[in-house]
Amino acid sequence: MKNQKENKEKPVIVLSFDGTVMDTEPAIIATYRELFDRHHKNELFTKEIQLAALDDSVYSVMEYCFPEEDTKRMVDEYNSWQKNHLSDLIQPMHGIKDLLKWLKKHEYKIATVSTRERASIVDLLEHAHLIQYFDVIIGGKKNAQAEANSLFTALKLLDAKSCVYVSDSCAEIMSGKDAGVYTVGFASNPDKARSIVEERPDFATADLIQVKKLLRGEPLWLETTINTPNAEEVIHNAEKKSAKKKAKK
Repeated sequence: MKNQKENKEKPVIVLSFDGTVMDTEPAIIATYRELFDRHHKNELFTKEIQLAALDDSVYSVMEYCFPEEDTKRMVDEYNSWQKNHLSDLIQPMHGIKDLLKWLKKHEYKIATVSTRERASIVDLLEHAHLIQYFDVIIGGKKNAQAEANSLFTALKLLDAKSCVYVSDSCAEIMSGKDAGVYTVGFASNPDKARSIVEERPDFATADLIQVKKLLRGEPLWLETTINTPNAEEVIHNAEKKSAKKKAKK
């Protein structure tokens, strides 16, 4: 009977790439530290900015912290330095391979989404021998509005009727709630755990094994309804996220 429940009404599983699939935080912080040093802004790279940088797109961080520079050029500089110096530092999150194997074995459809360039995601997944587990990979988004659209794109490509969205990002949890999907806040970083819990995801955990237990239990994701917004809603939600981030800063 348990297997029958488990196999009924399977949700699409969407995983945030940075901080959920791959442990990118050390490389992200090291890359930003290099760029802040290179552009003589060490004193601006505070703990608050570091935490904000982990929760926002590179494009948004560069736009905010380096307003005097060309944002696209700064993003290219960030991507180039990280690729050439820190790719080996990026490793799979603890427990992710076991979770992905289990999901694949039980025939869940799996996607990963990120503001990182898609080519970078593919390279890192191939290097970690994880790429075969994903049905959809979406990356290369530059701002909050595009970030929200990437989730809807994944849902559309996988013909999702329901979804469980796992992320360690407050902004992405907000996007998931706006999209009407079941949100799982992955609080692996103690410094971010409080803000993730305050975002009130449907479920919060510091251990990916709990996602497996969640999926084996009652199908709570069926109580959520995917909400595909119109253009005005997308803009409104993006503005709401932006205002909330500015208030925190």
